Amino acid sequence: MVEADDRRTERELLDRLTERAAGGGRATMGLDDTVGALNERRVAHLLIDPGLEGQALRCPACGLLVLESDGSCPADGSPLRRVEDVCEAVVEAAVVQGAAVTVVRHHEDLQRVARIGALLRF
Repeated sequence: MVEADDRRTERELLDRLTERAAGGGRATMGLDDTVGALNERRVAHLLIDPGLEGQALRCPACGLLVLESDGSCPADGSPLRRVEDVCEAVVEAAVVQGAAVTVVRHHEDLQRVARIGALLRF
């Protein structure tokens, strides 16, 4: 019964994500856009595939997540530190801003869009 509820909830969230993104609404799909929305504190609900891999950089002064950089924070110029697990970093950023997080385990939708997406507050 719990697994059936998880499947239904995931399906509803994925459908909402797809609908909003297709209509140019309040949603992101893909790592670049989702990290940007996290940095702007616009994420209401992060949806993530457990297979998300990659690296990121984080500013120790302001907490900004950066996927590519010359080594300094674009916001304050501080030296960036390497984050080994981008999955952990985006989940942490979402939790810090009070966003809900769903790890999508029962559907393959996110595997087609860089394994991550978000429903946005604004």
